Amino acid sequence: MKNAEKPTFGTSGFQRAMFVVSDAVLGAAVLIMVGMWAGGFADDKLHTAPWGSLGLSVLGGGLGLWRMVKKASSLDTPGTPEGAKPIAYKDDDDDEDEKDNNSDS
Repeated sequence: MKNAEKPTFGTSGFQRAMFVVSDAVLGAAVLIMVGMWAGGFADDKLHTAPWGSLGLSVLGGGLGLWRMVKKASSLDTPGTPEGAKPIAYKDDDDDEDEKDNNSDS
């Protein structure tokens, strides 16, 4: 009985990723729709058609994009310990160039 695998409950990594992506996209769409509605309302009250709708829908799109980027940057890479710092990328070609530069001097 000890070797029997226990059934795991909860969401898989793929399901969590799909949830995050759908949340980001739907959130952006909602922000654009709210901007369009607010722009239409402002156009009716201020008689500035179509500039209120255009301006506020672009503002909503920018906020939606910002929200997507913020959500994507807050995701952790699986297997990364909490608080780990990213490793700086060093290209192998850079090492060869440095060796060539040092040998010439």
